[in-house]
Amino acid sequence: MRTLLLFFLFLSQSLSAEIYLSVTGAGVRRAKLGIGEVKPLGSSSPSEGLAAKIRTLLQSDLEFMNLFEFIPESASSSIDKESLEEMDYTKWSNIGTSFVIRLGFRSTSDRLTLEASFYDIPGQKRIFSQTYQSQPDNLVRLVHELSESILKALTGEQGLFKSRILMVCHDLNRKRSPAKDVFIVNADGSNLLRLTDDKTLSTSPSWMNDGTHITYTQFEFLISRGLRKRGAVLKKHNLSSGARSVLYFKDGMNSGATWSPNGNRGIATMSFTGRPELYFISPAGGSEPEPLSRAFQLKTLSQGTPQTVNPALLFDVEAHWSPTGKEMVFKTYRDWE
Repeated sequence: MRTLLLFFLFLSQSLSAEIYLSVTGAGVRRAKLGIGEVKPLGSSSPSEGLAAKIRTLLQSDLEFMNLFEFIPESASSSIDKESLEEMDYTKWSNIGTSFVIRLGFRSTSDRLTLEASFYDIPGQKRIFSQTYQSQPDNLVRLVHELSESILKALTGEQGLFKSRILMVCHDLNRKRSPAKDVFIVNADGSNLLRLTDDKTLSTSPSWMNDGTHITYTQFEFLISRGLRKRGAVLKKHNLSSGARSVLYFKDGMNSGATWSPNGNRGIATMSFTGRPELYFISPAGGSEPEPLSRAFQLKTLSQGTPQTVNPALLFDVEAHWSPTGKEMVFKTYRDWE
């Protein structure tokens, strides 16, 4: 997978701390927004195809927010005749516009530049002006960055346009023992990419905190204690290079890895003792897993004192960290003594 190169060059005006739109409940009143003509910059040769694609991608993102009513493109184009350095608030105000985004682009063989200025029309001020750069084939991500800036400036909230989703899929046409593979996709459903294609079961994908690696469990044949056996292997996958490595291959389960916010350690379900229980694991693999769930002190709602944990009765799976990294939740099925 190619590495994303994306840079913010400068902010000619900082993103405002003022909240323009409050997103509460389902009754949000949509603001009228105009997207100006997407203009080529400097020596960049005019490209109607690229300009139209930038506009389409941006409007698709903004429609996803469900915060805007769009000024028709014909009306916006007839008004937006000034250079990017000029702004006629009166013309936009006369057609009831609340906000305007104006765009310019420059495309070369190795770099795509997008300049954007966002305006508050009733307040007659520029909310922000920002320049973005990326590789030419990263246009979608570049526009997602701009959409994030708009949402943050208006609501103070972080969006999901730069997010990606990990999921497991299988071929519905295969009825008998279909392989399951890990896929990654943008939050808007674009850029679907298969990460595994090994004709086996790949399950429980999880992000590592650096955003460039994931882990998942895959069923395959490996050598354990001198014997070739098929088992559940916990793997680490580099999204940039595609390189994979085995983190843990203990007898039984090696599943459900989840990683702490600081990335120092993970928690996985393993069953090499005979019962599924939770262990601390290293992001580099190799080290011996540290027992976790057998050290818990538990009590029911009717008990005032913690109950002794019998490791022979454990059945603990699917751990998840809290955002602080100080707490966790997990599923358990225990035979209480």
